[in-house]
Amino acid sequence: VKTCGKALALVPTELAAGMQIRSDRDIALEAVRADPFALELVSDDLKSDRAVALEAVGADWRTIELLPAELQQDREVFLLALNQSGEALRHAGLNLRNDPMLLAKAEELGWNIVWEAKADSVHDAVDR
Repeated sequence: VKTCGKALALVPTELAAGMQIRSDRDIALEAVRADPFALELVSDDLKSDRAVALEAVGADWRTIELLPAELQQDREVFLLALNQSGEALRHAGLNLRNDPMLLAKAEELGWNIVWEAKADSVHDAVDR
């Protein structure tokens, strides 16, 4: 798992021992360090683990899509994704998309998508 995070795919989930391995936090962290997309192979409880989420998103922002909604809306997790790609704004909830500090950060980083997010915010405000 340390060298190939997706080796977790070889662990049968039908067996109790297999689920125990996929539910082991240390193993999950090692797997995600080796391959951030190994996140999709860990237990649902560990997908909700903030440390595992931070590790995965810190390595590849696209893993934010694999997280439960509450962690997708976590400011620190989202900021890790935003630092890597402005496309992260497409996966942000309304509260993060409308956050002036995060929009300023995206603009500072040169992510052109920030203008799309600002336009969406204005559109949402008009619709209310």
